[in-house]
Amino acid sequence: MTGGQMAPKTLIGQKLPQVFPSIMKEDGTLYPEDETPLNGFLSANLSKENIVMGVYQPGGELKWLSMSVQPLYDPDLDSSLSSVISFSDITERVKAQETI
Repeated sequence: MTGGQMAPKTLIGQKLPQVFPSIMKEDGTLYPEDETPLNGFLSANLSKENIVMGVYQPGGELKWLSMSVQPLYDPDLDSSLSSVISFSDITERVKAQETI
């Protein structure tokens, strides 16, 4: 791991605001805390792929992530038990698009 990166083990079981206290929209504005990309998908048991968001690393570096959310649904309870969230670092892609 290089400076500012988080070890994957530190992310498991954490809530998104604990990991990323400020989450940026693609237009550079911050999401209000109660309107982060996950809130709507998790409460409605929806899956979503390729949600783009900017987050600041502990060292202050801005990283752009593509996030996908998949609820783990329990048909016996008719609700989701948890969710699997995956992130891909797309910082270089975003920087390349900004130069075009």
